[in-house]
Amino acid sequence: MRTGILRVAALGLLFLAGCSSDKQGGAEQGEAANPGEAVEHSAPADRVVLKPASIREIGLEVVEVRESIIAGSVTAPAVLTANQDLEALVGTLVPGRVSRVFVRLGDHVRKGGPLMEIEGLEIGEIKARYIQAKAQLDFAAATLERQKTLAGENIGSRKSLQEAQAAYDQALAGFQAEDRRIHSAGLSDAEVLGSGENSAGTDHTAGTLVIRSPIDGTIVERNVVIGQPIDEAATAFRVLNNAVLWADGHLFEKDIAGLAGKPEVTLTTTAYPGERFTGRITYIGAIVDPQTRSVQIRAEIRNPELRLKSGMFAEMTIPVHTAQKGLVVPAESLVREQGATFLFVARDDTTFELRQVEPGITSGEAVEIHHGLRAGERVAGKGSFYLKSEWKKGEFAEEE
Repeated sequence: MRTGILRVAALGLLFLAGCSSDKQGGAEQGEAANPGEAVEHSAPADRVVLKPASIREIGLEVVEVRESIIAGSVTAPAVLTANQDLEALVGTLVPGRVSRVFVRLGDHVRKGGPLMEIEGLEIGEIKARYIQAKAQLDFAAATLERQKTLAGENIGSRKSLQEAQAAYDQALAGFQAEDRRIHSAGLSDAEVLGSGENSAGTDHTAGTLVIRSPIDGTIVERNVVIGQPIDEAATAFRVLNNAVLWADGHLFEKDIAGLAGKPEVTLTTTAYPGERFTGRITYIGAIVDPQTRSVQIRAEIRNPELRLKSGMFAEMTIPVHTAQKGLVVPAESLVREQGATFLFVARDDTTFELRQVEPGITSGEAVEIHHGLRAGERVAGKGSFYLKSEWKKGEFAEEE
């Protein structure tokens, strides 16, 4: 009886083992036979392995890298910055307290438009001195004119005429000094004397000063509130005109010789894919960076619709006129990721390795490669975008 039970148990274990083996074998056969899988996910992180059927389906093309004469343009990464010629930091030269603020963040202002009003004892004193100096000048001018008339009629003395002329010259010098003082503070003659736009009645003698914008632009920074004390060291507003921006980039040392003067450039941004903005190089650096072997360049980019913003990342395409021999690949082969440029290099008919390269001159649909590639190697051309997508899938899978 015991022997029979042992035999039945052994047969059961063998049966279970066989079922498990059949399931594993079936799963392996199912995976091998699944035509929907395009990529072998067991490949290293920097490689993508495709099945021949998938390569035919996406129309992937592989081209051989060859040396060729190329001349055209070079692409340089750039950052858009504010044009310092169209930017203003606004404050006051006379200490006081903010009594009114006329603008808010983001407001567009015209040159001469009011930004804020401040009040203070020193402002009133400046106005009073100006009015006093003008009164003295008017009196001295009238006295001098009277002495000239008397001298012409042989009634006045020569000494009186000379004294009147000296008094007038002294009064004129005092008035000119006070006039410069009020204009330095931001006041006009009309505002002090009561005929200005913001003057009414006896208010022209009050200790108030309207601070105005020196340029057309947008208020991008406001640092004051009503009742706040303010002095000469404070910046109350920053006004920025984005009609023309600066694009700051770097050009490799070897590409500088291809520049002819300060040519026009085109600029593209990730914010507006497919759109091109134009400008002109205005500055080429005088120093080569010893680390990157590059030279700073700056272009003024026209921005009439104010769509471009300071701080945006961009790419400048700069025409060069020096023909040179180099390794050339199709422009559609390039893959850009986090500011770097890559190619998919064919290891065999189905395996592609992601490799970082340094691009050079662009001419039409061809791009020169400075470093990272050898003549005779093969790279993916049409269909590189699909390879990038599959590589990203593998990257995400590894992170999970």
